[in-house]
Amino acid sequence: MYNIKYTNNIPLLEGHFNMGEVNESGEEITVNSQYLIMNKEPWIPVMGEMQYSRIDNRFWEEEILKVKAGGVNIISTYVFWIHHEEIEGQMDFSGDRDLRKFIELCSKHDMFMFLRIGPWVHGEARNGGFPDWLLHKGYGLRQNEEGYLKEVRRYYNELEKQAHGFMFRENGNIIGIQLDNELTYNPEHIATLKEIAIEVGFSVPLYTVTGWGQMGGALIPPKEVLPVFGGYPEAPWETHTNELEVCPHFFFHHIRNDGEIGKDIIPVNIVVDNQYQINYDIYPFTTCELGGGICITHHRRPIISADDVASIALVKLGCGNNLPGYYMYHGGSNPLGKLSTFNESHASGYSNDVPVISYDFQTAIGEYGQIRKQYHLLKCMHLFLTDFGNLLAPMISCLPQDNVTDRYDTKELRYAARIKGSSGFIFVSNYQRLRQMAEHEKVKFNLQLEDEIVQFPIEGIDVKDGVYFILPFNLDLNGVKLKYSTTQLICKTKDTYFFFAPEGVKSEYLLNMDNIQSISGAQYAKINGDALISNLEPNTDCIIKITKKDGSIVNIITLTLEQANKLYKFGDKVFISDADMFYDGGAVTLYRLGNNDLSYFEYEEGTFQRRLLTVDEQNYDISYTQKNSESYDSKYSSELYLDNAKPVIEVEITLPSDVSNAFLKIKYIGDVAQIYEDGKLIADDFYTGEPWLVGIKLVVSSSLKLVFSELDGSNIYLETKNKSGLSLESIKLIREYRASIKL
Repeated sequence: MYNIKYTNNIPLLEGHFNMGEVNESGEEITVNSQYLIMNKEPWIPVMGEMQYSRIDNRFWEEEILKVKAGGVNIISTYVFWIHHEEIEGQMDFSGDRDLRKFIELCSKHDMFMFLRIGPWVHGEARNGGFPDWLLHKGYGLRQNEEGYLKEVRRYYNELEKQAHGFMFRENGNIIGIQLDNELTYNPEHIATLKEIAIEVGFSVPLYTVTGWGQMGGALIPPKEVLPVFGGYPEAPWETHTNELEVCPHFFFHHIRNDGEIGKDIIPVNIVVDNQYQINYDIYPFTTCELGGGICITHHRRPIISADDVASIALVKLGCGNNLPGYYMYHGGSNPLGKLSTFNESHASGYSNDVPVISYDFQTAIGEYGQIRKQYHLLKCMHLFLTDFGNLLAPMISCLPQDNVTDRYDTKELRYAARIKGSSGFIFVSNYQRLRQMAEHEKVKFNLQLEDEIVQFPIEGIDVKDGVYFILPFNLDLNGVKLKYSTTQLICKTKDTYFFFAPEGVKSEYLLNMDNIQSISGAQYAKINGDALISNLEPNTDCIIKITKKDGSIVNIITLTLEQANKLYKFGDKVFISDADMFYDGGAVTLYRLGNNDLSYFEYEEGTFQRRLLTVDEQNYDISYTQKNSESYDSKYSSELYLDNAKPVIEVEITLPSDVSNAFLKIKYIGDVAQIYEDGKLIADDFYTGEPWLVGIKLVVSSSLKLVFSELDGSNIYLETKNKSGLSLESIKLIREYRASIKL
């Protein structure tokens, strides 16, 4: 029996922030000490970072739709000063730098936006996004120095011209501004940046700053900005090449600050002024950098799994997070500058080398728009927050008295609850990156609530190694009281609630019969006047039909975890497919890599209907030749570690002339891989052991050159068995199949 006592010792504070706004239509976004509020309703939005200037603008709209289909409703984006004004006085908002076009597309598809305008943003960019010319001015940067503030005001003015007319107060979609990133020690400057932003026209409901830092967190101007936090499964900025200590983000706790983020750049030994120290009791727990993946550096190359990402997101919800914000959610590619590359590197004075081009980040949507497994795992949580976030937001995070605090403890069960009154959710995570967790049998929970004690499940559940899930208790299902279930809630339509069975957990529901006339579709036993439904086989046809006493219907559908991961919801339409989907307002596009079967299930009239859909199969044969060389003459030799002492493999590859929407899948062993088109570097990769997937819809010629350098892994952290060598195993061309269906 695992025990939690509901306690709420922190008062709810309202009206104390210098934030919040009503727009011209009367819609309102405000914030109190515990959660965000949309039109008087508690609100848990989901925010994902997608950086427009690192993505080809021809594909922005489709990629925005993919983000939206993943259950994200706020797109955040860094605005890189060096991308827009590499040369002093020459502002560039064309092509992939067309900020206004990106804002317009987000608005077109009802996506809110957070502009992260810096002016220093980091993002593994050269100079943290500062143009080289600014560094040469001799100003005191990131402080209230007159010359620097003059440049910032001029820059902010240019950005506001691009965003003009899209502020929330004008019925626009820009609801937040994030100011200078990871400035942990200068609250007066943060306050000045906010003043300048407002003066030039950036009037929004929410202003944020990153809240992490050494000791107690960043120093911020009280009540003027929201501190937003983060949590990554790895730290590739660490200077050593050993395995890290156990990551604290897989544990339930109420510590928001993570002093490990930005450790490579944030100064230590800052004198703390108590008036600027974060008082966590007056701010909601919000995040902007939950790791959707992680970047790789030349010396640290972790392989991030989908479970690494999704388990942290779930744990943070259990800890009280009321704004899941992912960095990154969509990967990208650095543009090449006129004067330099735009990546963070030793050459630009930083302690880390990241690829010149690739900013894939191993995240939910990859550099070339490819969908990864964490996209689906996160989507289950995001759909839940869309439909039930108003219930979860005011629920207090409660930890057990004997909460696990030893980061090396793999034996004890990790769990927490969020509770308000007599209802809530249990959060369980038996997952830890690179560790095996003990399994637990016949687990039951004992909850001491305000007016009652709730114990469930009746028979107990088994918790396997690597699983994590959320279980509801005392939840109102449109007039039917669900006393508990051992399944996780995904979403709802008008009369149907969709759940899934966590791996290894037997599905059961305990329903209060007070408002129930009959139950069909499953056998049940009466226990103290309640209906216990068990022995279910999760599937698309596992449908419990409940007829209420007024004759109306409530359906409960229990899916497998795999089916839940493949569930999409557009309005009240629910689909399940092995293909991925997005919706553009008139049609659903289905797309799938390497498989022409795009069949799907559509939920209508109380059942899932199977729809067969295939497209013509097409296999591509590609030809390539390779040769071994002592060196390769590259403009980017130093950044790409292609010095003359290392042999390389050169590959000439010819693509079919009619190929489109396809990916090169490259298996190799080496240090650095790179692709040139007509002598121009267009893609690169630091070897991790995983196949390199490269989208070719940006390629205009049919001839490419690939170069691979030799790996000497003696000073590199790698999680693959191959620590050294140089070989090319295979190159394959994989087609992406797609089709559209009208709704």
